[in-house]
Amino acid sequence: MAYTIELLIFDLGNLYGAGFPAFTGVLTEVQPVIATLVATSTPASPTTLSYPSASDPPGALSLLHVTDPAGPGDFFRSGPIAAWPPGPALLQVGTGRVPITFETMRMAVTLPITINLPWYVAAAVGAATSGMFIPFKLTINRLGLGSSPTVGAIRAKFSGEIWYTTLIVPRRSGISGTVDLTLTPSGDALTPATFVNVTASNLSLSPDFITPLSTAALAALAPVFSGMLSGPLTTRINSAISSLAAGVRMSVPLTPSGQALFSPAATISVRRIVVVPSGLVVDAVLGELTATPASPPDPAPEPEPEAKPQLLVRIEPQPEEEVTQTYMVSVRKAADGSPVEDAKVTITTFTPVVGNAVTASALTDAQGLAAFEVTLRSRFRPSSNPTHTGELQRTPPALLVTKQSFEDFFLEL
Repeated sequence: MAYTIELLIFDLGNLYGAGFPAFTGVLTEVQPVIATLVATSTPASPTTLSYPSASDPPGALSLLHVTDPAGPGDFFRSGPIAAWPPGPALLQVGTGRVPITFETMRMAVTLPITINLPWYVAAAVGAATSGMFIPFKLTINRLGLGSSPTVGAIRAKFSGEIWYTTLIVPRRSGISGTVDLTLTPSGDALTPATFVNVTASNLSLSPDFITPLSTAALAALAPVFSGMLSGPLTTRINSAISSLAAGVRMSVPLTPSGQALFSPAATISVRRIVVVPSGLVVDAVLGELTATPASPPDPAPEPEPEAKPQLLVRIEPQPEEEVTQTYMVSVRKAADGSPVEDAKVTITTFTPVVGNAVTASALTDAQGLAAFEVTLRSRFRPSSNPTHTGELQRTPPALLVTKQSFEDFFLEL
């Protein structure tokens, strides 16, 4: 008996404006025996995955991994499934295009990062340097992220300490360096919390101490350090982007009855990662496998005919005064979460001391994004209220978004 899965796609991120690709779903049954079944959707049925040889429902302790070749990347990663819904099952997903600035990611990466070198690496380096330089631990205490000359990579600049022995005397020294980080969708259906894999390459190390032996040894160790950096950085960067789930959930409209379309068991998968000058743009997919309801979920309510549609606006990172940084503003339709192009985004701030107003404006791109590098600052003037003589009145910086036929959006920052 065949097992069928129907895809119900809320394309809020406009990832599939050109049509759906041929999704591939790998269903792995662990019990009663390990078996891997593959289904690919067809142009005639682009949202149907059919498994002719699978039981209905599949056996317990199984996995489902759906991939999108147009990403290319992950579309749905189930994690272990103990009880499958009967066929035809419903895989409902909501898409989102989420910007993450380098500063937001850096602040979310926990430090320090400690890397203990395997004994055989330390022994090999010690033998090559006649025991004068035997490294056994590297600790990263500071980390900065930015764009890299390597296409598709993030350049990480770090500093910390390297621990080593000279003959039998333990020593440590400061060290700094750079490394390129390449992020790819994880492809891990067993562990949904692992959104991406991180590969480290092009590592360059600069120790505070300089000797011919140590310099040559560190150059030889660069590939080893790169490989060992990939693991802890994968863990920390996955933790840093775990907030994707909350952002995509917020963009999915509720039913008219106020019910959420997805339960807390829904998982996030990463379809595509694009590196831009200010950070990353992540195509994320929130998905959940459920039993097919008696009727499909209600669509998002349409606005009243006379009412102007509203805008859904986000600004990242969290606004902070007196700090020059790049802010990414995302503008979407509140009704369905789709991007709004050519919306005018204006940030108003003030000059120091005098307090003159300064504005910066930009139009959103096709993804509904606009970037600003500004210093937010409030203005303080004597209060015009006679009952508050001698007090200062604060005018905070502000964000204004306008678009013809939409209701204006205003936010004090």
